[in-house]
Amino acid sequence: MKVIISVCGTLTGPRIAKVLAGKGYLKKIYFTKMQPYRIEIDPDLVHSMPYFHYLAYALKWTILPSSAWYWTSKLFDLTVSKKDLSCDVFHGFSGHSLISMQKAKNSGAKVVIDMGAPHPLVDDQIFIEEYKRFGIDYKPDYQLTRRQLEEYEKADYILVPGCFVYRSFLNSGVSEEKLIEIPYGVDLNKFRIKKIKKDDTFRIIYVAGLGVTRGVQYLLEAYHQLNLKNSELILIGRAEKCLEPTLKKYEKEVKHLGFIEHHKLVDYYTNSSIFVCPSLSEGGPLTIYEAMACGLPVISTENTGSVARDGKEGFTVPIRDVEALKEKIRCFYENPSEMKRMSRNARKRIENYSWEKYAERIIEAYKKILN
Repeated sequence: MKVIISVCGTLTGPRIAKVLAGKGYLKKIYFTKMQPYRIEIDPDLVHSMPYFHYLAYALKWTILPSSAWYWTSKLFDLTVSKKDLSCDVFHGFSGHSLISMQKAKNSGAKVVIDMGAPHPLVDDQIFIEEYKRFGIDYKPDYQLTRRQLEEYEKADYILVPGCFVYRSFLNSGVSEEKLIEIPYGVDLNKFRIKKIKKDDTFRIIYVAGLGVTRGVQYLLEAYHQLNLKNSELILIGRAEKCLEPTLKKYEKEVKHLGFIEHHKLVDYYTNSSIFVCPSLSEGGPLTIYEAMACGLPVISTENTGSVARDGKEGFTVPIRDVEALKEKIRCFYENPSEMKRMSRNARKRIENYSWEKYAERIIEAYKKILN
């Protein structure tokens, strides 16, 4: 079995490629950035094109702010399509594989399109609705959406990371036989319970970009209404400009730390009590995996596709539901023994979700496709 991976940006592709290379299955990975992530793969199997990474930023901040990703993806796809794409499985990532996947398919390959977010029609609608609440006229990149829809139609299979993404594709008319659901992974050596929490403060941690569709505004309001003694809410991540007035409203009640380097996050996780992900639309947030690996129970929404099960490793709540967030936060606050039980469960469950196991599950999926 020979596999080609074509990925413009995301890190899951190189992680799959590393395991494939070790087993002798990788023919080539085409990628926009490789060396900075220290993914150890035979250089002969890697075709790195970092200039696309810089092109995307240049277009975003100059002449094409709303369609920078579309044009970068299209040019990347066109470049890859000029290469030798004969293989058994072509694993392309959504939005930048339309031309190259067709060439690989013409050579006899099975095509897997990897989509890490909900179906674009579902995702776009959630974005439009939430930005409207902030008085902002959000306009999706419909050029990119049309390109993605054509990829899904022509692909043999679509790989998704979680239950919400899976449902979004089913509800958008994609055949169940075409969908493969494999949750992501985490570095269990880096993210682990490496120390005991230093104090008795009930500390809630949120790690993600502070954007409108991340639902942080609902978490802020829930925490404000609870008014818990000896508690903290820690927000880690850069904020969208339109969310800055909301953050200012609650600035005396929360700690917004801004961007924190990835390798330092483990110290914040292990000094917290619970992790909250109130997002309105996600594929499978890696921060949930990281928090669970550090022994944190998780409160997440139905739209995150979390691997934390309701009542076992945390709680699942509806989106935009301040009352539900309050109820579950208070449950942990008032029941430390329950919090400890779910903490143990979280670490135990996440041990089944290393990056190595993620790649191995994908390899098994490849084999089933070919058979």
